[in-house]
Amino acid sequence: MVLMATSDAVASVFDFRPSVVVHDRSLHLVGKTPFVAGLFFKIYEAGLYLDERPVHAEGIVEKPLYLELVYTRSIKAQQFRDAASSILEAIFPQEKLAQYAEWIEAIHGSYQDVNEGDRYGLSSVPGKGLTLFLNDKEVIQIPDDGFARDYLQIWLGDHRNAEKMKKGLLP
Repeated sequence: MVLMATSDAVASVFDFRPSVVVHDRSLHLVGKTPFVAGLFFKIYEAGLYLDERPVHAEGIVEKPLYLELVYTRSIKAQQFRDAASSILEAIFPQEKLAQYAEWIEAIHGSYQDVNEGDRYGLSSVPGKGLTLFLNDKEVIQIPDDGFARDYLQIWLGDHRNAEKMKKGLLP
């Protein structure tokens, strides 16, 4: 599956399409925000796409969504794995991590090095689970809706690491 944009080519790495179609669902941009490491290092800008309005933070990971991350610098795949693993270990009990071990390994094994301007996307559509895209091409699909909701907690959860991101993405 290839992610389909519903607008013309993107003008710059910081521009987000007004809408995308993922798994036959039309999703619309509701917010975008930068992710800055430390005080000065902008790592990426995130855009959140949803299929309904009004937008509420409560239960956001249970709705059909697409989260797009546009990178401002090169990042190694191992850095993605390490960061995701660290957050998952901080927010979920070992039992849940063990339950998802195979899927976590699969998605983390699918991460690739990125360069400035590359785009990772994560979609969650009921019945389709979690799909990871790189530059609009599907990399892997994990067919479990519960895993999709839980994995997206990294960026959209109710924990300290996601607070600023979620606040910036939701109007």
